[in-house]
Formats: sequence, structure tokens, C-alpha cells
Amino acid sequence: MRPRNLLLVLLLGIIAAVLPAMASSETTPTVEAVASGSGVYGPMYAWSPMQATIGQGGSVTFSTGSTGAPHGVVWTSTVKPTCASSVPVGENSSREHWSGACTFTQPGIYTFHCSVHTTEMTGTITVTATGTTTTMSTPAPTPIPTTTTPTPIPKPATGPTHPTHLSKAQKLARALKACKKQPKGKRAACRKRAHKRYGHR
Repeated sequence: MRPRNLLLVLLLGIIAAVLPAMASSETTPTVEAVASGSGVYGPMYAWSPMQATIGQGGSVTFSTGSTGAPHGVVWTSTVKPTCASSVPVGENSSREHWSGACTFTQPGIYTFHCSVHTTEMTGTITVTATGTTTTMSTPAPTPIPTTTTPTPIPKPATGPTHPTHLSKAQKLARALKACKKQPKGKRAACRKRAHKRYGHR
């Protein structure tokens, strides 16, 4: 065999060995049911991981894991994936010991929960258009919105508050009231001055 042909055979052999290794490195994320403790009504379960991020067109394998309880998948988002027939999908669908893949063809955020354990078993699949595939075991913290209180605008004062803005009748009434505090001998003169000053002309 010629050296050139030998080199070509070696290159083809290397490529044939590398391609399966590259394909196997791009694993499909698996979301499975796990026991998370015990509650008032018995064992509690959760999806693990609760969040996963995959590229558009990627798949996620769902499984009951090692749990012996029945589980199902209910998609609560507007966009929904296409799941294998082995995955029980729907509010009234659940089984024990199953596993199957769901394929996500549209970018977006897909939310889901278990059809049996609706409260504690919730999760999110984020599908990006970049084609990257990652998984997250804990949800990202939700930012707390901040609110600002508008500064109150003071209301303009209404009505006269200063004695100089009083009408003549009001001034006369104030003056007559002040006259009552005078000694008896001076009250008549005080009232006369008040009428003269504030009375009608």
C-alpha cells in the first residue's frame, strides 16, 4: 500500500473514532422525579433538576426515577413540546415507572408540573435559539421590584386666613367681641368706635 493511501486510511479511522465520541458528549438533559421529604399527607416529591436550558430543536428526557409513586407531566405554558407516547401528559394522566423524551422546536420558556403532585413538583425548560444545552439544579432568584412613593404636592390654601382679608362685617363682629372684654364703663364707647370704623357708610 502506498504511503499516501495509508495516510488516508489512518485519517478516516481517526474521524470514525472521533465522531461517535463527539455525538455521545452532547447528552440530552434528564429531568426525573425524586423524593424530597415527607409531609402531612405522606412523601413529598420534586423534579430534579427543577430548571433546564436547551437549544432549539433539543430534547429533554422525563422520568419517574427511582420513585415508586405515579407521576405525569402537565404543560402550563403557551408553548408546548412534542412528547413521546411513553410520557403521560395531561391533568388526568399519570403512571408509575416510565421514561420518555420531549422535543422542543420553538424558543421560549416552558413551564410544567406533575399531574399528581401539582404544588411541589414544578419546573421550567428554557429553549434558546443559540443551540447550547445546559442544566440548572436550582432556580434563579426572582428580582424584587422596587417602588417609589411620589412626593405629595401641597394643596393651595383656600379661603382668607389673615385678618386683613376679612370683610367689613367680619371686622365689625371681631371688634364688637373685643369690646365685651372692656370694662362696663368703656364698652359703649368701644362699640361706637367699632360701628364708626367698620359700619356701613
